[in-house]
Amino acid sequence: MARRTGVGYTSLQRHLDSQSHYSTLSTTLLSSQAQSLQAQLQTFTTALASFSTTHRARILSSPTFRSEFTRLCAELGLDPLGGGKKKLWDRLGLGEWYVALGVQVVDVCLGLRDATGGLVSVEVVLRAVRKLRNGGMDDRTEQVTVGDLEKAIQVLGPLGCGYKVVSSNGVENHSDAGAKSSASASANSNAIIKLVQCRPQALDTDSFVVVQLATEKGYLTVEDLARIKMGEGWGAERCERALIKGVESGLCWVDDGGEGEGEKRYYVAGLWAF
Repeated sequence: MARRTGVGYTSLQRHLDSQSHYSTLSTTLLSSQAQSLQAQLQTFTTALASFSTTHRARILSSPTFRSEFTRLCAELGLDPLGGGKKKLWDRLGLGEWYVALGVQVVDVCLGLRDATGGLVSVEVVLRAVRKLRNGGMDDRTEQVTVGDLEKAIQVLGPLGCGYKVVSSNGVENHSDAGAKSSASASANSNAIIKLVQCRPQALDTDSFVVVQLATEKGYLTVEDLARIKMGEGWGAERCERALIKGVESGLCWVDDGGEGEGEKRYYVAGLWAF
């Protein structure tokens, strides 16, 4: 009877050498691919810088062109808003452009802060900034987009002024007084809009709930809030406290109504254009 033999030392060593060879080959290929991709990225970056110089005027004047250029920068991993004179945005001149826009955003928000409690609809700020840039005229000779506002506010970040764009649900986003609502009408009471927060103190969760639920009509009553949040354990006392806190912080205006006209209405001022 023939004796069965197991795998010998030589065979095992051959197997290990083969594994080592494939591992080395794989590492070499990955390194080569990484170097090739890095070279391609550098080529694209250089071409983008050249493109930005050639088309500088159009990028500065056209929001669509500017948005597409920003998207290309993001896809290449460039930080156009980073500091330093060697940054692409600075060579293009957009660094100073966004700083100037940020200053105008601050100017507009400061003018509205007392009336809105430091939370203003992005659309309200956008209209005011456009009017400011057009010398007080309503025509749109120079287009500024919501994306431009967001970048300008991002530029203000290092200054520690507390400005940021948030959504009405708290994520980082009819008038009896003669104002026109800037919020789009929606059958969904959970509609979300973008707001500029221009107050040093962050809003608490209950305040953001009030803002979010007021986006449909522009206002809430204690009964409205209690009905919507009933399944989440909000009693009438908590609802009233949240709305009163909004009034005290300047976030809400209250309409007591006339005799026999029903419950108080709490208007979220930041959702209205003045």
